[in-house]
Amino acid sequence: MPIGKFELGRSGDPVDESRAETAGGMDVRDIPLQIAYAKWNDAKTEAEKKAAWEELVKVVANRKADEELFDRIVNEACRGIGFGCAQNLKESHHTLVDQDCHGALIDTVHEHCPRREPHNAGGWNGFNMKFSQTLVNICETLTGQKKEEVSMLVRAECEAESKRTAAAGTAALVV
Repeated sequence: MPIGKFELGRSGDPVDESRAETAGGMDVRDIPLQIAYAKWNDAKTEAEKKAAWEELVKVVANRKADEELFDRIVNEACRGIGFGCAQNLKESHHTLVDQDCHGALIDTVHEHCPRREPHNAGGWNGFNMKFSQTLVNICETLTGQKKEEVSMLVRAECEAESKRTAAAGTAALVV
């Protein structure tokens, strides 16, 4: 949510979020990426530069892998539904009503998706938590049998991703 929903400026008016980026603000999900870039940019020796570059590449690869994983989940959830389903699940902002469905999907991601860093909470990390809204959209859009299949679908995609990650020898840690 925009910071202006929570904080007020000196005048008591909501904070102008359009100024946040020009004032040095950034999306919290980009902090690990910015830190990795800064380490690479500030490295003095070739060895430091190489190690920092490897870390930067790992951060970018993990973000891309998370985006592709949730794309696969959405595409599988939309299989047989028709045009516009995937875009709706990715871009809509449905209000959470079916908390049981969302809780089940959150738990499934936590338990079965690959842990990309040792400090991550299971399959969740600061970057991929943005896909929680996608899971809300899935729960609030799909009905009947399709909704019941989604938890198994998420589990299958997460387990397949964990296997791909382990087989590729990437930096992700398998739960």
